[in-house]
Parts: sequence; C-alpha cells; structure tokens
Amino acid sequence: MEGKRMALLNAVNTATQAVVENGFIVYTATNVKQGCGIRYNDGSNTISLKDNGIYLVEVNADVVPTNAGLISMQLLKNNVVVPAAKATVTGTASSTSSLSFSTLIKVPCSCNCVDNTANLQVQLTALANVTNASIVVVRVA
Repeated sequence: MEGKRMALLNAVNTATQAVVENGFIVYTATNVKQGCGIRYNDGSNTISLKDNGIYLVEVNADVVPTNAGLISMQLLKNNVVVPAAKATVTGTASSTSSLSFSTLIKVPCSCNCVDNTANLQVQLTALANVTNASIVVVRVA
C-alpha cells in the first residue's frame, strides 16, 4: 500500500441483540482499530469510510429468526443495498443460522464540493436475535 495509510477495523457485539425487520446490527466493542480513514464509535450501527481507496468488508453473525422463513443479512452503503453483499437463509423459528459475506467497497476522492464518505450499515430483513456479530473493514488499495 505504497503512498496509502493503513486503515482497519474489527467491531463486534457478542451479546444477544434483538434486531427488528429492516433494522441494523449494532456493534458494541472495537477489537482492533488502526488509522484514521475509518470512523466508528462503540455502540453504533454505522461505519464511515472517509479516505479514498478500496476496502475489503467481511461480515458474520449468528442469527435466530423469530419466525420461520427467509432472512437476509445485507450491507448498505449510504442507505443503498450493495449488490451481492448479502447472505440469505431459510430460517426456522428459534434455530440459529450463521450468516456471512464479504465484498469490496470503492470510495472515490472527496473535495470541498463533494463528500464521498461511504457510510456502511448491516441490515436484517426479518425480526431476529443476533449474537457474535462481527465486521472487519480493511483498506486494501
């Protein structure tokens, strides 16, 4: 990564959290954070990518749906679903499913007129309890 500052984050929530339909996973603790290009505060559901570059994003969580049926965990960038950054399972009520996905996110340069910050959130499409949630974000280029 010549010429680029290293930026990385691993945020987690190991406790059980109830997430409403189309709600967001909250991360309560930071395992590792380095650099200033990634902004995140413990207890938040949003991770902001401030510096331009390409970021690898990996997400995983154990999900227990309240009702049987399809449930998806998906990544949103600035309130828009990121194509293919999604994991879906046909869940059984009160049965745990492990969901995970990874993707690359490109953040263009910002200037005085344009703020290209990428705000990332992880959303569930159905009511569920979530445990062992983890997100890893690393600037790779």
